[in-house]
Amino acid sequence: MKICKTLAVLLCIAVAFAHAAWAQAAGVIEPDRPITLTVDYDSETGPVCGATFDLHLVATRNEEGGWVLAEPFRGYPVYIDTGSESAMNALASTLVGYVMNDDIPPLESAVTNQQGRVYFPTGNALEHGLYLLMSRQYSQDGRIYTAQPVVVVLPMLSYDQMEWLYDVQLHVKGESREDPGVPQYVRRKVLKIWDDAQHEAQRPQEITVELLRDGEIYDTVTLNADGNWRHTWNELPAESAWHVIEQPLENYTVEIRQEGVTFVV
Repeated sequence: MKICKTLAVLLCIAVAFAHAAWAQAAGVIEPDRPITLTVDYDSETGPVCGATFDLHLVATRNEEGGWVLAEPFRGYPVYIDTGSESAMNALASTLVGYVMNDDIPPLESAVTNQQGRVYFPTGNALEHGLYLLMSRQYSQDGRIYTAQPVVVVLPMLSYDQMEWLYDVQLHVKGESREDPGVPQYVRRKVLKIWDDAQHEAQRPQEITVELLRDGEIYDTVTLNADGNWRHTWNELPAESAWHVIEQPLENYTVEIRQEGVTFVV
């Protein structure tokens, strides 16, 4: 199963939300100014209507301009980095695993209209902060639609970093495939990479990784040096959405990104 790797908005987000940009010439953020978010969702077949998007408030800014995780994400070992496209992709992928595994309810949900568009807020005003926008795998008219999750900061800094945008519009480019109507199977891999130079002596001897099928734990594996910190699952039902999470480790944060069929932890 192919996974969509292109979201037209990501480059804009990556440039706009580097930490240094917080102090650029865009001026002071108006904390009481209302924010709106419009999302256009389409694939190679055109606008995707009837798909549900969930919006989660992940973090808010403190007085120093840093990020503070919001409930219910406060207890998760994630590090917020909005300074590059790859970092934001990994952050979104990591957060989705927790949302699916722990069935975290969204702040708001909305369904795309005939033009493939959704609007937020649907109720109360949106708080200024960092949000996770996700749409779970969706089937309609014999096709299966998949879109990568997005992390977005609201309000958004304009592309030229000269103003804050309070009415934000995102274009989510998904991918679709025909529903074959008969069982199909895929393979998924997991690879653990450590980023703890000069602290290898404190590194755990093993880690625990859970494979999620549509948000439910499907399998649990232990990774260690003897197995080169990797594992492969074969013959997984293709109609399901697959993800992995790592059990928390003391003194470590976790980042997960998907590269083809491999989850890099």
